[in-house]
Amino acid sequence: ETAISLGQILGVDAIITGSITNLGKNVKINARLISTETGSVFAVASVNVLKDSTIKLLMGESISNSANNTSNPSQIPQHSGLKAPVVNHGIQFELKECFFTNGFLTTIFEVTNLDMDKEVSFYDRAKNGYARIIDDKGREFRSPQQFLGTHKQGWNGIENVTMVQDVGTQYTLKFPNVKSKPSTVKRLDMLLFIPDLQNYFTITFRDIPVE
Repeated sequence: ETAISLGQILGVDAIITGSITNLGKNVKINARLISTETGSVFAVASVNVLKDSTIKLLMGESISNSANNTSNPSQIPQHSGLKAPVVNHGIQFELKECFFTNGFLTTIFEVTNLDMDKEVSFYDRAKNGYARIIDDKGREFRSPQQFLGTHKQGWNGIENVTMVQDVGTQYTLKFPNVKSKPSTVKRLDMLLFIPDLQNYFTITFRDIPVE
């Protein structure tokens, strides 16, 4: 009766109700559409949203600025990798190691899905895009061997792997035919494909020290 009364007052056909639950890194939103003619629920939806700076502001959470971070080391975001993590469409890449041995340059990442469970693919080649590195000598190396957890590279890469929310998985790239050790990888590109979005995304790291 309340929904019907509100519908008459507001002159609308439906009312949206729901809840927002704070899950730490994410926010869960539950929504229901209620008909103002019958008072019954005719549609429901639920989604997890990555809590970025915009969402934090909407929820009234404070966000420290860069000036405060500089003056107060305890406010500087901490990470255990060689470089700051890169996040693209809810998939976080944190570089853990980069080393040269026996003609291979190997990079090891921890990849974490910060969003809802989803399928992803890590391609070696697609639409003329390749996983590659360019070192401080200007040399470019492509077509690495790839490993994601227990998944090994197929013809095009690692395809259709289900990544569970907030579970970190080791992702290894081994670039062959590196005849001498570089001191720095100036650029590293990886190719991420998300089937739900039917789109490719390039993940880039720069100025990586080589052990």
